[in-house]
Amino acid sequence: MTFDVELRKLAPSALIPLLDLLDRHKIKCTFFILGRLADRSPEVPAEIISHDHEIACHGYAHDPYDKKPFNYVKTDIEKGTAAVSKICDVVGFRAPYFRPHKKLARILENLGYHYDSSVPSKRFDLFIGRTNNPYNLLAPATPYSPSRENIFQRGSSRILEIPLASFGLPLLGVVMRNMGLKLFITLKNFISTFSDLIMFDIHIWEFLEASDDPVKRQTIFFHRRRKGKETLQMFEAFLNYLEQKGKFVMLSTLAEDIRSTRRTL
Repeated sequence: MTFDVELRKLAPSALIPLLDLLDRHKIKCTFFILGRLADRSPEVPAEIISHDHEIACHGYAHDPYDKKPFNYVKTDIEKGTAAVSKICDVVGFRAPYFRPHKKLARILENLGYHYDSSVPSKRFDLFIGRTNNPYNLLAPATPYSPSRENIFQRGSSRILEIPLASFGLPLLGVVMRNMGLKLFITLKNFISTFSDLIMFDIHIWEFLEASDDPVKRQTIFFHRRRKGKETLQMFEAFLNYLEQKGKFVMLSTLAEDIRSTRRTL
């Protein structure tokens, strides 16, 4: 269970009810924080840490990396890492929009990261979303050591890649809100047939009412549908379902467990 936190100004109406919900369910999660937000609103990650959740890095400026030059990506990650590291130690990374640079593993390895979660394996948005990279379709669906030259392929990097669960459509909050919970659970159950690890991700702005969202998304129907309280209610119903099927872990814990298992093999 992961959350992407990107807004420069984050209304308490989104974050506090969510943290309270997670406390009630005794679930600890990973929050990917944008470096720009960490610089301007350090109280946001501080509040998340006070609830014992993991903070990971989401870059700095929130530009997709797949079309950017290597040096631009490297600089953005270094800047984001420096900003978030002022608040706490970070071992995990996620590229903006789940659109990583092919050589992302090389950058992260040099910065001392333990894991990455940028590859939406088996995802293809059919041109209705932002992620239509054919490399996603060929990427492994379960955690793997990626190539330093191609994050979508297995290799010998020390970084562990933990992919987002997908099959065509990804297990994202925006998909859940638009499909409805029943169909979304059907998608999740199908993905479970080829992957024991199910990683779901949702953006904090999805828990905001439209009137509180500083980024006006009203022009995109599938972004504005069932936002705010409706999202929180649907999310809790999804949590109730998942609690019957398995356990929740922070990605840093999962990465360390996988690394420890490999060391003993």
